[in-house]
Amino acid sequence: MGLFNLALVGLFTFLLKRIFYEQVRPLSYFQSAVFYRAVQSNEINYLHRFPSGHTMAIFAAMSMLAYFSGSRITGFFLFLIALIVGMTRIYLCQHFFIDVYFGSVFGLMITLTTIWVADNRLVLNRQDVFQKPLWALLKKQWTMVNATYP
Repeated sequence: MGLFNLALVGLFTFLLKRIFYEQVRPLSYFQSAVFYRAVQSNEINYLHRFPSGHTMAIFAAMSMLAYFSGSRITGFFLFLIALIVGMTRIYLCQHFFIDVYFGSVFGLMITLTTIWVADNRLVLNRQDVFQKPLWALLKKQWTMVNATYP
């Protein structure tokens, strides 16, 4: 389910970056200024800005992990991690706010689509895999292993 989610993110990012090819990144607007916060060892890319692929991927991954965890507190901290990654894309002058915003929205939409497909279309025999949080399933498996081997 997670691999399917990230594959959709990759495909969606590739298609959108080809559609909005001519969208220039912030560094192309500020070429004359010196930015010390840019990563000097990487090649500077001036095109393919919309949407932020890093933000799409992190929001998709973190929202999928939050879904599997089943905990609101864990989900909140995973959201903070995703938010920090999105903010670093703006801080490093790789994207504008609108790129990061739509990257986060698209990442969440792709995760919701993945969950809907997995729950309603791919699972013919509904097992408890998609009904309980991942941690509960792991705990159940761990107790079964410990009960088998004293």
